[in-house]
Amino acid sequence: MSSRTQGTSGQKTGSLSMVLLLLLASFAGLASLPMSSASESGDVAILGTVSPTIDSWASSWDPVTFEITVENQGLGTSTNRGTKWYVCLGDMLGPVCKSSPDESGSFSLSNIFSGTTVNIASDTDWNPAGDEGTFTIVYAFDQNDQDSSDDMLTFNINLTRSYVDLAVDPTYNPLDDVENTAIYDGNIVLNSGTPYVLDSKGQVTACSTCNFVAMLGWQLWSMDQVPVMISEAYSNVSNLPSWGGATPFTRALPAMSSAAEGQFTLKWGLFDSTGTPYSDLDPTNDVSSVVVTFDDTIDLQATSMTPSHDSTSASYFYGEDMVTATVSNIGNKTVNLVSVAFQVYDPIGEVEYESSCLLTTFFPGETRTCTFNVTTVGEDRTLTIQVPSGHDEGDEDRFSNNALSEVTDLVAGAINANIDQASTTGTYTTGENIQMSARTSSTAPGPLNYSWWVSGIIWLAYGPELNVSGGSLGLGDHIITLRVSDVFGELESVHKDITVYDYISLDNGDLFTGQAVTRSSAYFKHESSLPILGTSYGIGEGKEPLLLLSFEVLSTVDDSPEVGMDWMEIQLNISSLLPTNIPLETVDVRYLPTMDDYIWTYLDQYTVNEDGTIDVTLTSNGVILVIGESPPANLSTGPITSTQLEGGQLQLNWTTTGDITNPYVGGWNIYKLMVVQQAGTLFPDPANGVNEFIWKELTSDSLAASIDPSSNSWIDPEPLATGDCASYAIMPASREGLPDFEHINVSLDENGQATAFCGDAIPPVSSISNFQHTSSFTNDTECYKVVNDWNMCYELNLTWMWPENEPNGQLFWNLYMIEQQPDDIDLRFLTPIASNLMTVPGEQGHYNTSGLEDASIRPLRTYYFILAPVDSVGNEQLIADYPSPNVERVTIEDDWWDFYQHLIPEPEPEPEPPLGVPWLGTLTDYMQEDEFTTTGLAALIMLVVSIITLPLLLQRRKRLKRIMAARNRRAGVETTADEFDDFFD
Repeated sequence: MSSRTQGTSGQKTGSLSMVLLLLLASFAGLASLPMSSASESGDVAILGTVSPTIDSWASSWDPVTFEITVENQGLGTSTNRGTKWYVCLGDMLGPVCKSSPDESGSFSLSNIFSGTTVNIASDTDWNPAGDEGTFTIVYAFDQNDQDSSDDMLTFNINLTRSYVDLAVDPTYNPLDDVENTAIYDGNIVLNSGTPYVLDSKGQVTACSTCNFVAMLGWQLWSMDQVPVMISEAYSNVSNLPSWGGATPFTRALPAMSSAAEGQFTLKWGLFDSTGTPYSDLDPTNDVSSVVVTFDDTIDLQATSMTPSHDSTSASYFYGEDMVTATVSNIGNKTVNLVSVAFQVYDPIGEVEYESSCLLTTFFPGETRTCTFNVTTVGEDRTLTIQVPSGHDEGDEDRFSNNALSEVTDLVAGAINANIDQASTTGTYTTGENIQMSARTSSTAPGPLNYSWWVSGIIWLAYGPELNVSGGSLGLGDHIITLRVSDVFGELESVHKDITVYDYISLDNGDLFTGQAVTRSSAYFKHESSLPILGTSYGIGEGKEPLLLLSFEVLSTVDDSPEVGMDWMEIQLNISSLLPTNIPLETVDVRYLPTMDDYIWTYLDQYTVNEDGTIDVTLTSNGVILVIGESPPANLSTGPITSTQLEGGQLQLNWTTTGDITNPYVGGWNIYKLMVVQQAGTLFPDPANGVNEFIWKELTSDSLAASIDPSSNSWIDPEPLATGDCASYAIMPASREGLPDFEHINVSLDENGQATAFCGDAIPPVSSISNFQHTSSFTNDTECYKVVNDWNMCYELNLTWMWPENEPNGQLFWNLYMIEQQPDDIDLRFLTPIASNLMTVPGEQGHYNTSGLEDASIRPLRTYYFILAPVDSVGNEQLIADYPSPNVERVTIEDDWWDFYQHLIPEPEPEPEPPLGVPWLGTLTDYMQEDEFTTTGLAALIMLVVSIITLPLLLQRRKRLKRIMAARNRRAGVETTADEFDDFFD
């Protein structure tokens, strides 16, 4: 099946004369070669080639490996004999190819002992790189030995780009994949007349344009001295891999069968092929063979019969499936249906019980098991099993192994009832099922009857399993009773004490799961928060508090914690509870009594799991404090600037950079050092290095405030007096208030040097000039109609000249209005009617208002308007006095009558007085008035009374005067007598 092809690349063409010239040159070269002479001692012979084989075909794209067979035919050991291979395009003589090869390489021959034959592979391969055609291969020693006739081997190989080769796998046995077969002496045994589907396996090399079609099949040959083919089958396969390289394949062969029994040789593989331009080019690897045996012997064996409860026991017990029998198919053929018979005989040979076991599709080499009931008890019973010898597939030739018999005692076993329960502690909750299983002796005479009871009188269930809800039993202690009776009426009872607790679910999504059990009805209350700001928990070991989780189980009756809780089991999913940037391996838990406590204790029962969860068991309400290494603050204020405010206050400003969402940054700690009258300490610039010891000293008692980390400014609540300044330092702090000395920023000047910020508390003293006013009555009817009051219709205009601004910045003014003359009045409690009037030096300022805009602007009233200066930081001159350039006195005159004189009526002409006397007319007018008449009458009465009583009063006065004079005289005499009495005493 091999052939040669003419080379298509690397060949040289020319005229016939050129060919003749080359031939002459070749003969001249041969003539000039020196005669061979022995240069090496000994005799090493090149016997042949292992790879490639002579006249073999190979792919132009595959590397060629050379392997030679060498024999040491001399008497001594050959050492390091130089050997090479040569490749030449075309069919050449060995010496010619060796003298001018296209490719060459070497073999490594080490020590070859006398009489030894070895195979040696080349050191390198030859890569044809797509060349095709006939090539001459030469193996030769570098130097000839004593027998030069076997020192060179020359042969041809063929290369093509359209190489096709299908090689079957000689190590593969297609029979190994046939299922349910018998094995005899290590060989697979098949059945005659049965078709078997076999696979062929190997590797194929074919190009995409080779159109390779393989005829795959099998042949069954006799094993006679002259083999005869019994049967054969083939199929053409065209869907083999064809990308150009060697590729494994598996394809199904036609179904194989044999009409006769016996031992045969099965040949399988490639039996023919077609392709373009070549079919299979290597016939040496097309077919493989195996020995196959066809045998239809049927032999079923009753292998064993034993007690089901214990195969070593001498006794059989009453009950279901108490006898176990095994049956084996030790023949070579599958039996589709087998009925195994079982009998129990009494001592006199009568059948007490019989049964059968049906086995289907019983494969060769298979062992099956049958179980039988024992329905009687007594001594000396004979048990037998019987396997039939006749089958639909044929009869057995051997019958001696088809039956087993045994004489034994059949006894009734004890019940030995017991209860297994899911809970090892006997405690359950209302939220779970109480699961119990009845356990009895495997030899108890069945069928058995099971019943479950609570408290001995309340039925729960029938059957070997109990599954009832804990809520159906109620809270408290209970006794569960299992009663088991056998087929003979024997009864056994066993008991289990259990306790049912109330079940409270603690599940909260992905954050945590768990349950609590109590002896009374309760509910679960949960709370979580970050550690309390500014609270020191004293964790240590480089860890900080991360999370507070409160777990409370409270009574549904009075919300008290007195619920008789036995335990609370919680599984915390730390990866969901904490941010992802916290290393889970550092996380641990502690216990706090309440959310407000900070003195923790270790938990008695908890487990840190490898999956990032923590199992915690609590026996009372409390708080789980989660601790660990918090993520770094990574937060900075950047440069700090200051803004001077009113009264010497300062506002610090900054732009936050970093992770402001870090929940474990408690805020900004702001520290302040006073510099009084240019004397004091400044916070050092951290850019020059941070000495933690020094910074702890500087910040130990200089904390001014702790503010929210989202803040970008802060107003110092303590104003700076004139001449005082302050140095500030700002750094992030943990929730416990501990500062982070790695992210410090301090007050710096424009040159980046540490400095102190100063305030401004001095109010300005500037004055305006030419403060004047004008007021007028508008006489506007529309104004009057607003509230029907002409007093609203007055306008006031104030004007003044602005002064120069202060050297430190812009001046602003607030305008106040009062109705009393200012005498060192303090304006701080007044509200200005105009604010933040900006100074425009040299220009006129003004303020206009009216009674419509300001209800206090009314006629016949006096006002004092005060302009108070305010500097750029908000300091205001609040003391005002009159007179002053900054105070204008304004009086609103009543100008209404100036517009309405025509509304005054003309007076009526005076009438002539009675008798022409003016005063008499006046008296007559007054007499018409009741007040005048009453007053006149009273005056007349008083006159009359005075005329009558005056003389009487004068007379009584005279008399009283005489009496008083007499009394005075008498009093004088008595005084003198007393004085002489004193003298003589």
